[in-house]
Formats: sequence, structure tokens, C-alpha cells
Amino acid sequence: MQDKLQFIRFPVLLLTLYFVGKLVVGVAGGSYELGIRLFAMVPLTVHLCLAWGALIRALRGGGVKDAMLTGVLITLVAQLLIFMGTLGDPTCWVRKRRSATLLPLLTRRERFPLQRRSVPEPWAWL
Repeated sequence: MQDKLQFIRFPVLLLTLYFVGKLVVGVAGGSYELGIRLFAMVPLTVHLCLAWGALIRALRGGGVKDAMLTGVLITLVAQLLIFMGTLGDPTCWVRKRRSATLLPLLTRRERFPLQRRSVPEPWAWL
């Protein structure tokens, strides 16, 4: 296991740089869409899993099991970074508390607020 963790040091560094870049964009006042466009961690994770899975088979002579374990470890690191970033964001907690209350729903005069929205029918483009 130790050799697998040493083998994925570069992907962990890349994921950490993307994570820090996404945080810097958010702190600098950039929009969420800009952060996602510049530092999308899911496509990076997929590419790293595929590339490092192929590399471990080519360089170290590992089998499919080693390639899958490398992909799982890279994915776990990415998910831990995303989870830590979500928990560490104080605005996340405030938004969740505000949206979780039922007061806005109870004070509306409309009985079914979603009923008035016009949803296009699937065949409307014909």
C-alpha cells in the first residue's frame, strides 16, 4: 500500500493545486461557474485515474487490480478534498440553514407555488 501512495504523489499534488485554485477564485470574488470552468476536479480525477492506472501497468508491471486500486485511491483523495472544502465553507452552513426552514413556504399566499410555472411539453418543439 505504501508503494501505491508514493506512486500517486503527483496526482495528489495536482488535485491539491486545483482545490487551492478553486478556493482562490472563490475568495477573489469569482463566480461559482468560473471556478468550475477553470478548476473542474471531476474531469481531472477521471483523467488521472485512467492515466495512472495505465502507468502502473506499464511501469511497474501491475495487473488490473493494481490499476483499479490506484484509481480508487486517487478518487478518495479528490472526494476528501471536496468534502473538506464543503465543510470548511462557512457560507455553506448559513445557506443550508436558511433554505431548510419552512417559513417561506408557510407564509406564501399561493397554495401550490409550483403549479403556476409553465413547463414546456416535450413535443412543443415540433
